[in-house]
Amino acid sequence: MAIVLLLLSLLVGCVPTASSAELDNPLDVDINDPAALQEATRVLADELKLAARPQTYLLIDLVSQAVVIKARGVEMHRLSILRWSVESLENMTGIFRLTARPPIVRRKVTPSAAAGQDPISLSDMPVSYRLAFSSSLTMEIMPPAQQAPLQWALSRAKAWWRWLRRWFQTLSSPNVSEPAPHILLTFSENEAQSLAWSLIDGMPLVIRRPAER
Repeated sequence: MAIVLLLLSLLVGCVPTASSAELDNPLDVDINDPAALQEATRVLADELKLAARPQTYLLIDLVSQAVVIKARGVEMHRLSILRWSVESLENMTGIFRLTARPPIVRRKVTPSAAAGQDPISLSDMPVSYRLAFSSSLTMEIMPPAQQAPLQWALSRAKAWWRWLRRWFQTLSSPNVSEPAPHILLTFSENEAQSLAWSLIDGMPLVIRRPAER
């Protein structure tokens, strides 16, 4: 508990513009849960490194089911996760960095209307995409099954295939290496587009894992 309070005080010191209510318990930690405290300490230590620099970063909070866009430790925007699933949760520690933004299908801008027409808008952002991060982390973003049933079915089929391939590898070689971390996040279409709009190359990412799943 003392370590958590120390990290909180250091984070507050890095962000003088944040209100005390925002930073008293930013991760809403159950102080009676040792595993939750340990995870909060790890996340806050990583955030402290990122908050010391003038950059925006992502916090994927699987406990509160939200993706938080932050700068200097201050929450700038919050996106609600409708559903999530992960593979190799134990390897989702440390700071990851986005290697490439999702592809965007740019609209054609006619020369006559170019002056009053935005070349890219939020509606041009994808609602389903795959992100690659350093340390072999991959992340899939997709809308709910009722909004995109084919995409959802394809994603589930890929997940099952990865599980089967891993299972067969384990049978043939008990010393097979740990699988690369993979996370699937389901958002509403607008939230998925907002996330894609906010991403920049090299953007740091920290993941807060649940104590139990």
